[in-house]
Amino acid sequence: MAKAKKRIAARKESSKRRKASAKSARKKTATRATPASRKKAQRSGEPTGEKFNEDLIRTGLQELAEFYEHDYGPSAMPELRPGAGFAGDREIERLGRLIGVVLKKPVAKAVKIDPAVSSTGSRYGYEFVLQELEAPEFARSDHGQIYAALLEQTKFMMDEGVAPEIAGQIIEKIYALSPDKRAAELAKELAYEGRTFRAILRAVRFVICNTSVRNALAVVVAAQAGTPAAAVAAANFLVVHMPWVALCPPALVAAVVGLITVMGVEGFCAWSGPYLQKFSKTVDQTGAGDNC
Repeated sequence: MAKAKKRIAARKESSKRRKASAKSARKKTATRATPASRKKAQRSGEPTGEKFNEDLIRTGLQELAEFYEHDYGPSAMPELRPGAGFAGDREIERLGRLIGVVLKKPVAKAVKIDPAVSSTGSRYGYEFVLQELEAPEFARSDHGQIYAALLEQTKFMMDEGVAPEIAGQIIEKIYALSPDKRAAELAKELAYEGRTFRAILRAVRFVICNTSVRNALAVVVAAQAGTPAAAVAAANFLVVHMPWVALCPPALVAAVVGLITVMGVEGFCAWSGPYLQKFSKTVDQTGAGDNC
């Protein structure tokens, strides 16, 4: 009996150590960079976030405009520069939805839909090609690694008490899979362009809308106000604090920093909180308009 109790106690202690180790690993992956860590990276010669330049952001904006015209027709995409403003919530939601489109597109096909049933008036929805999504190559691709990093950050946010875009038990279910299956499973659970956008929005908000980081980003954007360099500065700032952003295609980054620079950092943080609260955080209550 005594030996059995010892074995049970040993298993419990081993389980605690594994959980603590996993949480520590997630924290290292998802936590914010600090000035000290950036200085250390500079001393060691590691990349410090200077990933994007004006040419890449310009390319991203051009690609984004093409997606915008393809999905919404010949209407002009909002101008993404500081102070330009948005005409209304629909313009913001259209732009945000395209973030989900860009991330899904390499392993998804466009399917015509009735714009009247779309919350953004899109003429297309995007369906995953499962053979490509579930292929080993996807997990190794940049897009697969983006999904994997988003999963890591979402789990870290959950550990910090932040509600995820999809139910916590589903995140845990994904973690029960082998690492090479997790990215595809997260993509399938997010499924829709709108929900994919909100998952990314939650991650960005979590990092940049805490007081110290928000103030630092506001200074960076203000220093380049009114110039294309504002978007470049914001993009590279995100890379420092969210290294996986460096993997993102230019169109996705251009859309994210477009939201931030057009609204301003304070405006973005003030808008994103109430916006996210409007939506369900569990997959079993999905609105029909989420896919478009």
